[in-house]
Amino acid sequence: MSLNNVMSRSFTGINLIMVSIVEETEPREYQDKYFMFIKAVPSVKSDTSTGRSYDHKSAITFKMNAEKAFSMSFALAQYALGKGTHYEKQFGNYAMFADGSKSQYGSNSKKSMSVNYYTNQKTGKSTISIFTAADQTKIPFFMSPYEADAFSKVLDFMAKQCLTLEIAGPGVVIKRQVSNQQSQQNNQQSFQPPQQSSQQSSQQSSQPPQQNNQQLDQSANKVANDFAGFFGDDKLPF
Repeated sequence: MSLNNVMSRSFTGINLIMVSIVEETEPREYQDKYFMFIKAVPSVKSDTSTGRSYDHKSAITFKMNAEKAFSMSFALAQYALGKGTHYEKQFGNYAMFADGSKSQYGSNSKKSMSVNYYTNQKTGKSTISIFTAADQTKIPFFMSPYEADAFSKVLDFMAKQCLTLEIAGPGVVIKRQVSNQQSQQNNQQSFQPPQQSSQQSSQQSSQPPQQNNQQLDQSANKVANDFAGFFGDDKLPF
């Protein structure tokens, strides 16, 4: 089993959120050929100039189909518009769960990812958060309404691309790469003029068509002889 990465986007903050579209090269009949991963990565202190790096070994990863991505995109958009509380009261906040013991792409832990409001007790200001948890690992990711709206649009775009690729069929990414390489080679060849053939054609055009002239002379003589037989030698009109 092998996966090809098609597209990835990263959202950085105190922690990191990564979203990817991947291609399953050997899918089963009931499996999607293209699907998505969303991964929450915790930050750790480092000695670099930024003072922060990300611990990918402690990341929590979810497999997402396009439908899940659309639903999460909708939730983020509603929270960005200030309507998140209304949906929470009516339906509860957006959340997805996974059992890592049944997944070939994750660990053996149960995990969850939810979207909700987070209110800072000191400042009283609210932000939008994606809260990811698995066992003892908890990874919050905070966004302003503007950032949440951008995140929502990216998720929506990637979900649409995922379905578009699914319709196109397996191997479309590799075929597209091969097609691009071939078109580049064809463009390079088209810019190289066939010098030898052009020289030959110019030489041929500079030489007079001797054979055609001979044929014209023969035709003229034949016409003259025919008229000579009709008028007689003394009445020849030439």
